[in-house]
Amino acid sequence: MIFIAISLYSLSLLTQVSTAFFAFLLAKRASLHYRWGWIFLGIGLFLMIGRRVSPILSILETHRYNLTDAILSLPISLCLLIGVFGIHKLMTKINAGNELLTTLSQTDPLTKCLTRAEILFRLTNEIKRAERGSHVFSIFEIDIDHFKNVNDHYGHDVGDEILCSLVQNIKTQLRSNDH
Repeated sequence: MIFIAISLYSLSLLTQVSTAFFAFLLAKRASLHYRWGWIFLGIGLFLMIGRRVSPILSILETHRYNLTDAILSLPISLCLLIGVFGIHKLMTKINAGNELLTTLSQTDPLTKCLTRAEILFRLTNEIKRAERGSHVFSIFEIDIDHFKNVNDHYGHDVGDEILCSLVQNIKTQLRSNDH
């Protein structure tokens, strides 16, 4: 029975070390918003390793053990490991969704051009940058006269095709740092 108790505590210890290591690894890769949470979770899990080592040392010294505690230590450690993996998976999914929302808020889905709000945001930043560095910059704006007539006469699908074609032609003329 002593062997079983030591084995359970040892498996629990290994699981706890793995979980703490994984939390620290996630802290290193996480954005600043989440990094502190992963760091403190890793520290807490690392400190709990002592709760897995001390019963093993006690068993080796006194040959006394608490089988209930030994049995419960492994599922507790496994639940912590699964929980950390689950939180990581959820945060990965949330980050992917946030990236998609950012892209959708900055880019028109039809033409793949910047949205009006994003253009105004970047234009404001460009004006500030130009003022700081005494640089000049240019703004080029195109207006398609009577485009509503195209949509009304030929349909919105044709109008969309014309817009996309116009955008592609203009993009071929832009430099890589132009928007």
